[in-house]
Amino acid sequence: MREIIRAKNSGFCFGVDRAVNEAFSIVRPGSKIYTLG
Repeated sequence: MREIIRAKNSGFCFGVDRAVNEAFSIVRPGSKIYTLG
């Protein structure tokens, strides 16, 4: 799996930004997040 490092100003649309922030807020620090698409 590739590691994705998110920039502070990544330019996601509102829905994607919300989903990414939700994913980061749910997982424990240091955990891996996997996505499809």
